[in-house]
Amino acid sequence: MTHNNNIPSPKKYQVVLLNDNKTPTEFVVQVLQNTFQKTAHESAQIMMNIHLNGTGVVGAYTYEVAETRLNNVLKQARKYQHPLQGELEVIR
Repeated sequence: MTHNNNIPSPKKYQVVLLNDNKTPTEFVVQVLQNTFQKTAHESAQIMMNIHLNGTGVVGAYTYEVAETRLNNVLKQARKYQHPLQGELEVIR
């Protein structure tokens, strides 16, 4: 029995959050800490990046993990009536 070492790794997807002028920065920082296990410092840096550049990459995961985490963030945002949006981008 031979093993094929040329099996491609699963694609990774970036979770990207989009800036808006309504979602409180504290909420974004909290979501980054709770959903993506970022430190307070990392969360603040990512939040500022989103605020200044319009978007920010939160992390890279397999599709299922990325989709689940993004959906959890959007669900939390809706629960508190924040317009926060995000998207998945395939890493090429």
